[in-house]
Amino acid sequence: MLAKNVAIAEDFNAKVALLPEKQREATLHIFKASSRKSTKGMIFSNEWVLECLIMKLKSARLYEHLRKEKILVLPSKTTLRKYLKCYRTGFGFSNKIFDVLKQKTCTMDEFLCHGGLIVDELKLSEHLSMNSEGRIDGFVDLGQFTSDKDKHSVCDHGMVIIFVPFVGKWTQILAAFATHGNINGNLLTKIMLEAIILAEKARLKVDFITSDDATWNRKMWSVMGIKASLTETKCSTLHPVDPTRKLHFLSDFPYLIKCLRNGLLRSDYETPEGRVSCF
Repeated sequence: MLAKNVAIAEDFNAKVALLPEKQREATLHIFKASSRKSTKGMIFSNEWVLECLIMKLKSARLYEHLRKEKILVLPSKTTLRKYLKCYRTGFGFSNKIFDVLKQKTCTMDEFLCHGGLIVDELKLSEHLSMNSEGRIDGFVDLGQFTSDKDKHSVCDHGMVIIFVPFVGKWTQILAAFATHGNINGNLLTKIMLEAIILAEKARLKVDFITSDDATWNRKMWSVMGIKASLTETKCSTLHPVDPTRKLHFLSDFPYLIKCLRNGLLRSDYETPEGRVSCF
């Protein structure tokens, strides 16, 4: 009897393995629920929780219909919130993100792992709020780079670092930071170096850094040895992780166009047809 049960289980697993990944997750959870009196306390896989979250975002009413009519085994809103707490990494660099990235890149061709980092800042409104865990959100948070004098300041700027590959349509946010005012150029340099090191450990290949030419970004370029003059232009430096490669620095092209537009609107300029004035 035991041997027969083992054979049935192996045959079932073999057939389930032939299903597409999402159908396989749904099937496994259906059979898991069938052996229980209730789905209360049932453990869902992380992959299935993410799929459930996507379904709920697309149509909350349809999600509740599928759950209540037991068409699919779906976690309740409360259960989803509990699982989502496990995904909250806060600001700064998260080891969880890079661990998952390493698992993903292990199955990718090395060529597909090449790309670069985009860093950008945005202005935020100062606001303090109490989250569901009883903590106050809205203070400066730079992860491990948060200084004692800044950790009690209310943040009014945000900064995000994104990895963008040369090939493929996917992108990955590596870290987000909450700052008060624009970040210091020297500190930004340390953060970007940390991002490069962690990304390279996850088998991503960082070949460039793209940013606008704001003061703090130009300071980072200067610290990294990037410079330009009438006699010399240096837009790359030795890669901090792999000495056989170069790390290139790029200025965001749309930002350059915006600066050109603003310059043309602020002052008069000469053309072959005569002087142009916006006033």
